[in-house]
Amino acid sequence: MRNTFRLASFGILGCASLALMVAAVSAAVSVEIPASSSKALEYHHASNWFWGLNQVVGLALPFILLVTGWGAHLYQFAARICRQHRLISLAFFAAIFFLLDRLVRLPVRYRWDRAYDDATGAQSQAFLVWLANKLSASVLPIVGLTLVAMLAYWLIGKSRRLWWLWASAAASIVVLAFLLVEPFTQSYKPLGNSPLEQRIVELAARAGVPQSAIVVEHCDPASSCPPGRVIGMGPTRLMLLNDALLAQNPESWTLQMVAHEAKHFAKDDNIKAFFLLSGLAFAGLCFVHLVTRAVVARWSSGLAFSELAHPASLPLAVLLLSIFYLMVLPPVNAFRQHVELEADRYALEMTRDNLTQAQMFASWASDKGRITEWSPFFKLFRASHPSDVTRIEFSNNYHPWLEGKPLVYASDFSPQKKNE
Repeated sequence: MRNTFRLASFGILGCASLALMVAAVSAAVSVEIPASSSKALEYHHASNWFWGLNQVVGLALPFILLVTGWGAHLYQFAARICRQHRLISLAFFAAIFFLLDRLVRLPVRYRWDRAYDDATGAQSQAFLVWLANKLSASVLPIVGLTLVAMLAYWLIGKSRRLWWLWASAAASIVVLAFLLVEPFTQSYKPLGNSPLEQRIVELAARAGVPQSAIVVEHCDPASSCPPGRVIGMGPTRLMLLNDALLAQNPESWTLQMVAHEAKHFAKDDNIKAFFLLSGLAFAGLCFVHLVTRAVVARWSSGLAFSELAHPASLPLAVLLLSIFYLMVLPPVNAFRQHVELEADRYALEMTRDNLTQAQMFASWASDKGRITEWSPFFKLFRASHPSDVTRIEFSNNYHPWLEGKPLVYASDFSPQKKNE
């Protein structure tokens, strides 16, 4: 009996040592960062110029309408057509303004799309087909922005001093409703009983994600959706997995991706998004209110309106909101990149599989037309995620469990199912 016990003890110690050796080897193997193609680098720099030019065009239109007085003349034209009915005149004027905004951006968008097709080898659409698609896709945004403008000016008419506070509250309610309701607008099916799907359930359960909250969505094409995403907020949260990529990707990649999304679910990161968007709406509308008062006080004689409540002030409001948007992009993007990198950390601490995570990111980085490191401009103004270089290097080097250091998210994982 004593010999049997000794043999069993040696066997257990041997298995544990082997597991630690495998984990150490996995963490020690560094995945190389793929090199970006010259075409991808060329497109990356070109796309920054196109993005910047698109923003300049978007700022130039309302600015020109203001300083030339054409905006006021355009509103007077709309008022005559609508027989001086203020609400209908405003709607017509706003629709014309937002249509003009789309039209003046089209040349930039066309060259931008062609540059992307050249970089990726995709087949370009014929110009008329491309134009028809862009114009048809603009209808809903124009209608939506027109309705938003009508609501904003109605609030301004009701309360000239506190309209921005009521408008930001309305924006927060809309964002809250969207986040809560979005899961009910998606098409999906529950997880099945395949071995992979059961492993997904077991892994997610370690982070407190219930099986009922993990569903599968179908995307056509498959690349139109990410491998996984979390939508909803609070009790409506769902983790959506891309069915095609579940079938195509290695099982280890899928599990690592589930661990990443488990962080967004467990920490309810969409609550952070709600407070961020609500705060931005509050700050942005307050900025418009204060700056408009200063601008009108200084240049009202040349603007053809003396207060923001006049519908002809719409170009000024759009111009100020656009400036505010560009001002807050760098800190907002830095926050979003931080949230995504923390999800990578969470996934590593959950699975302790550095090699798999690094290989997965390296595979994404190898896609045609993709670059591995962001330029400073792209990182500040356009990137919602860390660069592939950042994520691969982090995956290669982050393994505190091998260094005797504490884990950031140790308390988040179910101890009875945690593999030491």
